[in-house]
Amino acid sequence: VITAITGLEENVVNKDTDFQCNGSLSVGGINPKCWKAGGHGAQKFPDIIQNSCNVGFMKLGAMIGKDKLCEYINKFGFGQASGIDLPGEAKGIVKAVNKVSEADLATIAFGQTNTVNSVQYMTAFNAVANGGTLIQPHVMKEITHNDDNNASIVDDSFKPKTTTVASKEKTAELRSYLERVVTGGSGTGTFIEGYHIGGKTGTAQKVVNGVYGDGKYISSFVGMAPVDDPKVTIMVTIDEPTKNGAYYAAQVAVPPAKTLFLDIFNYLNSKFSDENLGQITRDVTIPEVRNMKVADAKKVLKDAKLDFNIEGDGENITGITPYPGYSVKEGSKINLYTNSEGTYNN
Repeated sequence: VITAITGLEENVVNKDTDFQCNGSLSVGGINPKCWKAGGHGAQKFPDIIQNSCNVGFMKLGAMIGKDKLCEYINKFGFGQASGIDLPGEAKGIVKAVNKVSEADLATIAFGQTNTVNSVQYMTAFNAVANGGTLIQPHVMKEITHNDDNNASIVDDSFKPKTTTVASKEKTAELRSYLERVVTGGSGTGTFIEGYHIGGKTGTAQKVVNGVYGDGKYISSFVGMAPVDDPKVTIMVTIDEPTKNGAYYAAQVAVPPAKTLFLDIFNYLNSKFSDENLGQITRDVTIPEVRNMKVADAKKVLKDAKLDFNIEGDGENITGITPYPGYSVKEGSKINLYTNSEGTYNN
């Protein structure tokens, strides 16, 4: 992601820039391989992002040069503490520009050599999501208490440090390419109809005692939604995956990422009625009402003290959001669908 935004910001690449991948690239005395043994062939810049093409990113790194790439790595907060108010944060290891060899530049460009922690990476990824502002991370928004009249009083609020690190135009362009990762690339396992998720998979060899460990990997997926105006970002990291020998991010990190997105979307789709906002409400498990007659479904939801909205003029319930089985608060609004287009969650 950092290599891509650097290339865009510095006008080194655009959507029409050509790349050729034959499966590996000899550079600086090493021969790093692409995950696709036969190579991806001829590609445009958006394709190397969608295909997670190591060779394409190595070539892009060479086009950018080590000085500019290292500048952006530092600008996006790597190699330094993020400032989150939690103890024990590791700064990570980032090679100084004067120590970066031709081989280092190649591997840094596709996400190896340097080390980062998840908070650092999410902070940088959020800058792409929000239009180019690096925001100091924090574990809560504010500290409040309720007064004698049960009104919420703000005692202290977090005022993060912010730095502009990229332009709105280039970050928006990159987000559109990240959506292609989910619709047709290595992140297709996170695709959810209608939510416009963008993301990037990553599979890196793990460093053990200063060298890459044999058969040891860290696999990850970062995602945002919706890409045109992100409201949610997530990161899933699997340290040394062991499931049936699988270690690629698409195999081990993407499935739980989709589950997480589904949980988040179901939570956000739950609408709380205004009259209950200031009251303590109990949790309710959404009942199964699909395939019921509309009148029967309405009675079941009313008995569960749930509000509802019905779309369509059919006789039976064909779809529901949030899904049955999810826990919401009393008074939450449940969306019911009665036409065929509402059956996507059956």
